[in-house]
Amino acid sequence: MSRSASSRILAQAGIDVVGHAGSAEEALQVARLTLPTVVVVDAGLSGAQELVGKLRSSLETRLEVIAASGFGSVDGIGKMVLSGASAFIVKGKPSDLVAGVRSVSVGSGLLSAEASAPVLREVRKLYERERTRNERLEKAVHRLQTLSVTDPLTGLKNHGFFFDRLGEELERARRYERPLAVIIADIDDFKAINDMYGHAVGDRVLRSLGEAFRGRLREVDVACRIGGEEFGFALPETDETGAVQVAE
Repeated sequence: MSRSASSRILAQAGIDVVGHAGSAEEALQVARLTLPTVVVVDAGLSGAQELVGKLRSSLETRLEVIAASGFGSVDGIGKMVLSGASAFIVKGKPSDLVAGVRSVSVGSGLLSAEASAPVLREVRKLYERERTRNERLEKAVHRLQTLSVTDPLTGLKNHGFFFDRLGEELERARRYERPLAVIIADIDDFKAINDMYGHAVGDRVLRSLGEAFRGRLREVDVACRIGGEEFGFALPETDETGAVQVAE
């Protein structure tokens, strides 16, 4: 159904048609000038999904958007519904066009009975795909953040994390006048272990120490590998006596 035919059908039904457009950009301009209460957008129009969002967000007056499509454009309709379209009609059906415009004009909305099931299924699929994509993205970002502050050999936090966190803990201790213990330790004669038994054995020693530190410290304590065989510890709410006990 052409734009002129649609306008004629609506006019014959007593509905004022304030304009029509052949592109998304033109449609947005016409809408801004005429401030319609209802806009019918062809799902096959280039940029239709973005147009729906812009119509919803950029006009000061309340606006309802109807997505019009044939049965073969369910994916496009689903995306337009997600962008804010409030109703869906099948192109080429004058009765749906008139009923759709009248329905959203009074705020009740309309979803064509013939097409509602596939559209809703598509919307659900789009939602699930988007949710899955976002979950994967969040997991990837979280993993990158974890890797950026983790020593890959021992599993402890790394040099950069230690000094960033130490600054935070020092500030907190000063502000609230609470004790904070800091321990720097290294492995005696570690070079001799590497020279005598090889770096693979040295790596096992470091990994074992990492596991031991994690098992003996509180959750609030910070244990980091800050150098080859050097480790740093920040122990909130720990005085000198407690620090000596932990160090031993």
